[in-house]
Amino acid sequence: MNPFSAKKIIRKACEFPSIETVDWTELFGAGEFFIFVNNAALYSVDLLEISKKFMGDFADRFEPQGISVEHHLIIGRYTQTPFGVHIDDATDRVFHFNLGPVTKSMILWDSQHFAQRYSGDIARSADHVSSIGSVTFDIAPQSAFFLPASYHHVGRSEKGISIVVALAISRKSEQQLLRDASRELQELLPPRYPQASYCQNFEGDAGGTDEMFAAYDAIGLISALQHAQARRRSNKSFTEILPIQIAPLRNLHGVYAVRDGREPIAIKEADGLFLYSGGHRVILKKPESIREFERIACERRFEIYARLGEYSEAVMEVDAMKAWLVATGAARALGEAT
Repeated sequence: MNPFSAKKIIRKACEFPSIETVDWTELFGAGEFFIFVNNAALYSVDLLEISKKFMGDFADRFEPQGISVEHHLIIGRYTQTPFGVHIDDATDRVFHFNLGPVTKSMILWDSQHFAQRYSGDIARSADHVSSIGSVTFDIAPQSAFFLPASYHHVGRSEKGISIVVALAISRKSEQQLLRDASRELQELLPPRYPQASYCQNFEGDAGGTDEMFAAYDAIGLISALQHAQARRRSNKSFTEILPIQIAPLRNLHGVYAVRDGREPIAIKEADGLFLYSGGHRVILKKPESIREFERIACERRFEIYARLGEYSEAVMEVDAMKAWLVATGAARALGEAT
């Protein structure tokens, strides 16, 4: 399918109220089709939240090396996936959750035997691979399958359309950690770093915005790596980072509690206090803001007031920080489901 046809299919699928109600036969007819979506959690807040609960503290056990977690959405009716019989990256482990409505099959071959038989591990069509030595696993609707590393495999959904969410867990290599640190350096090195998207005029005045700034004098690779790890860990190692939208302050009036297991990660630098939550970063420059955050971290609750009138810069930064905690999921309104 060419990119233009794929866009038309996506537009038509989006016309249905939910993925469960999509009429795939209307879109593709009675023949085979296969849809593979990378970074699928970017399209669903619920999917990312559910996955974070499923992972629990699993990611923390792999520090300091760290891991990355990513979602794939697999939809289709097919005798074999277009990838053929293949092997994933050696560091990958993948959970497959079959949402149904039909059973999907996974066929596995021992990779060492596969390489010996076919003189290498290059992917090939299942039509040209012997079933001798393979093992077939049926993934019934509403069940899960764990695919360990180092197995050649191919998926099949011959009985009808299956919808599968795959949760891919990869260990971070030293090269990947270095790239993470390099990316953080690119953001940390500019002399002024605007945080306008996190610190807006919450009273809704169209006339202007307030920003938090930070200056960076000496940020090296080691410090940048600490910031990269904090960003990743604050999002439970998931690579998908959801964009945040902060509501006007008057709409957030109330009492909030810090969520268990969702506490922001703080890094103290000479230029200010850096907070990470849900993969996002904000910088507190003013002593009043830092003291207020330390109080919140200790008491685990705070209040947002529906103030009117003029703000001082210190008050504005404190309110911005509180709204940011809510928007990134680090805090919830009291009485709201955990």
